[in-house]
Amino acid sequence: MKNKNAFANSVIGLIFNLQILPGLGSLIGGKKKEGIIQAIAAIVSVLLMLKDSTLTIGIILMIAAWLWGLMTGITMVRETAH
Repeated sequence: MKNKNAFANSVIGLIFNLQILPGLGSLIGGKKKEGIIQAIAAIVSVLLMLKDSTLTIGIILMIAAWLWGLMTGITMVRETAH
């Protein structure tokens, strides 16, 4: 394991990406560009879900942002575990 703090931050980032907001955990883990894009996608998806005519698009965008956050979180954990 490279650094216990880096590993802990990456695990916290993964949890935040899954439980709080996609992108927030990526930002915590140091993936700034990905984190900002993921967070914007998640926020836009919530706004789209507020209107009936764009509900489906919002749901699809949220699932995509969540999956991207999951993959980023897993990648961060793997990078710091070795």
